Amino acid sequence: MFSILPSFRLQRALRKYNARPSVKLAVKAARFMLSLGRSDETLQFLKEARRLFPGSPRVNDALAKTRRRIAKATLAKKKQEIRRRPRLDSYLKISDLYRTLGDFPKAFHYLQEAESRFEEHWSLHLTLGKLYFSRFREQRDMADAETSVEHLSRADELRPSNYQVLIHIALVNTHLGRVALAQEAVETVLTRSPKDPKARGIRKHLERCEEQADENAATEADSADSAGSEPAAGREQSAASHQSGEATEVTNEIQRVASETGAVGSFLVSDDGSISFTSVSDNTELSFDACEDTIKNMVADCRYNAGSIGIGEFQSCHLSGTEWQVYIRAQNPGHALFFTDQSAEEVSLNNAVEQELGAEVHA
Repeated sequence: MFSILPSFRLQRALRKYNARPSVKLAVKAARFMLSLGRSDETLQFLKEARRLFPGSPRVNDALAKTRRRIAKATLAKKKQEIRRRPRLDSYLKISDLYRTLGDFPKAFHYLQEAESRFEEHWSLHLTLGKLYFSRFREQRDMADAETSVEHLSRADELRPSNYQVLIHIALVNTHLGRVALAQEAVETVLTRSPKDPKARGIRKHLERCEEQADENAATEADSADSAGSEPAAGREQSAASHQSGEATEVTNEIQRVASETGAVGSFLVSDDGSISFTSVSDNTELSFDACEDTIKNMVADCRYNAGSIGIGEFQSCHLSGTEWQVYIRAQNPGHALFFTDQSAEEVSLNNAVEQELGAEVHA
């Protein structure tokens, strides 16, 4: 009787979920599924749930836990395999699994052992490139980023036009701001697979980067022309124009972060404490009415208390609750604030802020 109880609970949860999908029912069904040892099925189920609820922290947390559980189970099997019959793909899989678990020393250990056992292979360089980039994202050591690029480039030499290699070359160079190299890799992928979603997403981001670079160049050129044509009387006006251009640039960046992450309330607080830009979603259940003083106080507390307790100049702050999160980022000029509800994923918010506003976020 007790053996069939989890199965009964799973079937009941799935019926309710299929009739009326919700985050709560998805996580509940996944828990029952996992208790029955159906890890792979749980993973696929949660991936589908994430497509329905792309910003749900609970679904993403359940997905991450399921992946870790699968990784641990697969690790045991792969370690047995390499003891019986050492194979390169088993070493690479073990390294990837340790990377998934966040254990970089063990991930590197198995790749170093693979390098000593096997001949040079493109897949080994691809795995090393991914691993170095993952560590760079966490520890922010530029040497890791450069080493990642070197391994991915070598993988491309050994296996030209491989999809996984090209996508990772594009991702790494996009993150490092090397637009031309990223574009070259992306366009190679899209020539063969015009509808590939990953490549199209990277291309879209690169196009936004180019548009922003053109806007910045135009603003700098206008400022330089103004300074040259008005060497004395127009100097103050030129400075004001430059500051206005900076404010416009920051405002554009804030709008992009809001659109990418689904932020329900976005604000720019000027250095004098006034709110110079506001964008509130029509669909939010959160109320931002009469919140100006509260927002200004939040910025003031973050900005001034950081210095007063001796921890240096304020840069950024991320707070979250069960149904909300807020990100405050020092900008030049002013401070940017983003409020999101439970539909926004924390990692997506951090990545968008990092890419658009230059914050070093460890997601």
